[in-house]
Amino acid sequence: MRPNIVDQVDTTFILIVTISVILLLFVTIIMIYFLIKYNKKKNATPANIHGSTALEIIWTAIPIMLALGMFFSGYASFKYMRNVPENAFIIRVTARMCNGALNIRMVKK
Repeated sequence: MRPNIVDQVDTTFILIVTISVILLLFVTIIMIYFLIKYNKKKNATPANIHGSTALEIIWTAIPIMLALGMFFSGYASFKYMRNVPENAFIIRVTARMCNGALNIRMVKK
């Protein structure tokens, strides 16, 4: 039996919006925190900071995992949308600017 495609699409949409809102809030809060912490009045002379390989791997791996998770969530519903069920109607639509035609026929396979 085919799963409910609408529920899968809605779940994927809610997942993507939730991840986007969480990332927006996270980045905004971190940005405001660093804006207050490292303002020019408190830190007149900036410190020399050396890179961290572990941190660079983390901030590369996490977005890749999030993007792949969102992709595979969307692909799971797409693969069911792509396959036409056996008892589907065949619909042929021809449309022009001010006129159109719709032909629906039931076909038994």
